[in-house]
Amino acid sequence: EVNAAVANVKDMSSGATGSVRLGLSAADTNMDVLSVAIGKEAGKTNMGARAVAIGTSAGKTDMGDYSVSVGILAGEQNQSTYAVAVGSSAGQTGQGQYGLALGGYAGKDNQAIGAISIGGYSAMTSQGEYAVAIGYATAQATQPANSIAISASGTATGTTPSSSNSILIGKSNTSVKIGDGNVQSVSDARDKYD
Repeated sequence: EVNAAVANVKDMSSGATGSVRLGLSAADTNMDVLSVAIGKEAGKTNMGARAVAIGTSAGKTDMGDYSVSVGILAGEQNQSTYAVAVGSSAGQTGQGQYGLALGGYAGKDNQAIGAISIGGYSAMTSQGEYAVAIGYATAQATQPANSIAISASGTATGTTPSSSNSILIGKSNTSVKIGDGNVQSVSDARDKYD
């Protein structure tokens, strides 16, 4: 037995060729071609071409072409072209072009162009251009541009790089092994191999 319901079905002849919408106020105003909006207010206003919004208020306002929002409030406001937000409130406000937010609250507010946040609460507020944050609550607030943060500590404290063009792996008490384990700091390498 299959139960299905289509709520708030409207005439889709205003340029939304091949588009699908299901849910109260889903893709209510200005839905572009070949887009999908499923859930209450999903893709509600100004949904771009070939965009996908699934979940209550996913991609609700100004969703860019080819962008994807899956989860309650994912990509809710001002999600740029080619951005992807998966998880509750992931990429919720101001997700930049090519941004990627995976996990609840990942890249939630002001994720810049090309930024990547993977893990719940990672880079939650103000992630800089082309920055990468991996791990729960890693670089939770104000991650500088062109920086990489990787942590498995489960806490936001001490997991945000201090400047652009830097890499932070774990906290100060984290052991890091790469290859055979013979890892030296940059200053040690210069001192020994000039």
